[in-house]
Amino acid sequence: MNLTWSARLKQLAVGFMCLVAIQSPVAGMAQRHLQHGVNVGRFLDGVLQNDSYKCCKPEDIRQIQKIGFDHIRVLVEPGRMFDFSQPAAIEGDSLKALDKIVGDCVSLQMGVILAIALDEDRFRDKLGKDAVFATQFANFWRSFARHYSANEFPPELISFEVKNEPGLNEKDLSDVQWSAIEAELVAAIRGSAAKNTIIVTGAQNSDILGLLALPPLPVDGLVYVFHYYEPFSFTHQGEDWNDSYAKFLVHQHVKYPYIPASARAAAAKVPELTQRLFALHDMEGATKNRIESDFYIVAEWAKLHQVSVICDEFGVIRPGPDPRDRAQWAHDVRILLEKYGFGWTFWDYSSDAFGLAHAPNQFDERVVKALGMKVP
Repeated sequence: MNLTWSARLKQLAVGFMCLVAIQSPVAGMAQRHLQHGVNVGRFLDGVLQNDSYKCCKPEDIRQIQKIGFDHIRVLVEPGRMFDFSQPAAIEGDSLKALDKIVGDCVSLQMGVILAIALDEDRFRDKLGKDAVFATQFANFWRSFARHYSANEFPPELISFEVKNEPGLNEKDLSDVQWSAIEAELVAAIRGSAAKNTIIVTGAQNSDILGLLALPPLPVDGLVYVFHYYEPFSFTHQGEDWNDSYAKFLVHQHVKYPYIPASARAAAAKVPELTQRLFALHDMEGATKNRIESDFYIVAEWAKLHQVSVICDEFGVIRPGPDPRDRAQWAHDVRILLEKYGFGWTFWDYSSDAFGLAHAPNQFDERVVKALGMKVP
């Protein structure tokens, strides 16, 4: 029988009502470990891919805790751990390397978010278009969650994030499609890990609009997440990995808060006029009031559905903006996240583009302080 995505979602909701009835209550279990965190990079084939400064040795984890962070987030690329022919059989060497990072955090009573990313070319566009892969991915999650819900990994410290930024590498993945896929993945994870927090997100690259379009699942122990990089013209000015107007804003020092004359001078470098208009309109949103409006809406959504929400990515590119503006944006976002009761995870610790740390014991002190943390 072939079901539409919306019909499949309704069918899953009925099944979830039974699941909630038999599982142990876990709602809010990890909240105290998800208040103030930092992303530490992409894990692939046993190594955190983190540019020139490679995190995370045990001393890095201790330093992160000393600064004041209570958790880390790891983007886990399946890499060698995932075999299409045997998705439930996770390759051991990579898993042992990840175990070491997770274990170092557990020994310090720090939380860990394990967020699965599917950025490798072999996974591109599969979710939403390949039903076989959706089943394979669920089988991988069952094994992965079972492993990290074992006795040596306390469930209150280990959170599972279903998928990093759905839609980023899945062209035309709709909100309805993603909701149905995510429901199946949540069922797979919860079936293997009854007590861990599961972090779920909307489509549209985990942005606020994707969250607002997401129907909450009737499952205990879920936390909802959004990512925040607004306005894009400020946070990503000069970046060259997206095909957008931002790449033309290199060395233009797009300002935060918004200054009209400065915005027009920066936008003048965008050659195509429609894109220039988009850039100008986006720069006009570089205000604390705009940020608060965004978070107010998220808080209203959370209150409407009676769910917990966190923001586990926000940050500003390092090379482009005035360092004082970068720190001011980080401060305003952090203050407003806390005002509305959202735990947060800064992007990121040590990448060349966004990192807090430039090298061991070399930090962007302005941003560390803006996040309310201690400069080591």
